[in-house]
Amino acid sequence: MSKQSDIKRKFSAVKQILDAEIEGEVDLPKRTILFALTDKELSALITKRRLELIRVIGKKKPRSIQQRADFVDRKLPAVDRDIKILVKNDIVKTKRTSKGMQPIMNKDILVIPLTEPKRIEEIAV
Repeated sequence: MSKQSDIKRKFSAVKQILDAEIEGEVDLPKRTILFALTDKELSALITKRRLELIRVIGKKKPRSIQQRADFVDRKLPAVDRDIKILVKNDIVKTKRTSKGMQPIMNKDILVIPLTEPKRIEEIAV
């Protein structure tokens, strides 16, 4: 399968989900977030290290940011900085506990359009 057809297939899947949500045919989980980001914004938000953090938070449910840093074998200041970016973008939230700040998944599904339409009507494939 070519890269171009793979991109079209992925965009088509996202479009079908959004169309179904708009038509009331499906009800996306409340823990879904839709991003409309420029290429620069997207590459600044979604990095390999942040995806790793997101997956560990969702799977291992660390009790503190320090424990999170230990799970991914990174220094605490770097993980703390990434957590703050994920909190700012509503992907993760933090909860104060006796062990410190616990990172918690705020959203489970990210929908990221692959193109930048000017109007919603231009999303048609």
